Amino acid sequence: MAAAESLLEASKEDIAKAQAAVDEAAKEASITKDELIKEKLSYIPLRPGVYLMKNSNGKIIYIGKSKLLKNRVSSYFQNS
Repeated sequence: MAAAESLLEASKEDIAKAQAAVDEAAKEASITKDELIKEKLSYIPLRPGVYLMKNSNGKIIYIGKSKLLKNRVSSYFQNS
């Protein structure tokens, strides 16, 4: 159980770093929504992890896990 908690904390840290980097980049330059999504996805690690999907009010509506976190999260932003 400790290993899973450690992995979750590492993922939270990676996501927080990614969010901070993207927020800073968005302030410095005017970028499109697609560019912003691509930038955020570039910071997600290629390792196992857990992700949260939230509604517009910030309520967690789905908790997912993946062997390759970057691939799973990226799949939600692919054009159909």
